[in-house]
Amino acid sequence: MTDVERRETLAYIAQHAGSVVGFAIANPLPVAGIHPLAYLAVASDRGHPARSSDTVAGIHLLAYLAVVEHERGRGIGTTLLRYVATDLRTQEHARGILIEVEPPETGPADELALRRRRIQFYSRNGALIITQVPYRIPNLSGTGSIEMRLMWLPLDGGGQMLCRPELRDCIAGIYAGRYGRAEGDPLLASILRDLV
Repeated sequence: MTDVERRETLAYIAQHAGSVVGFAIANPLPVAGIHPLAYLAVASDRGHPARSSDTVAGIHLLAYLAVVEHERGRGIGTTLLRYVATDLRTQEHARGILIEVEPPETGPADELALRRRRIQFYSRNGALIITQVPYRIPNLSGTGSIEMRLMWLPLDGGGQMLCRPELRDCIAGIYAGRYGRAEGDPLLASILRDLV
């Protein structure tokens, strides 16, 4: 398991018998108000990867975690998630990992069981469902938005949930870094209104 570039996108690979059997990608959350391209340009102009002053301190978004289907149920996902968490704990001011998951009670019938298992997996590994705000993401393949859930995996040992102002900064950071949306975005504004 290796990382691609410190403090920007971190990629982790799980291998078994010489084959890739899983991977994970974690991204630091950019500070709200910094467009993702500007965020990368600021870091590049400074001649270094993004620093904690450019990001929501100590918080990463787990953008992906996947295990090859025929290898699931063997502990690879748990090992990979624990490795990611251990690696992120070595960074200055490590606080936690945010995870976007689909709601287990809505969606196509053939996906509901998988959605429940995904949430159970993260819960077994210490993640908590964030209930303070209804969370939606932009529908990148069409119009409107998609209902999601946010989960929080604390890394600092305290196991504390994010407070509302921190959650506000994190959601704005997710929207900036992952979806290229600024704070004036109507969908983001409606979510943040619930966090005042």
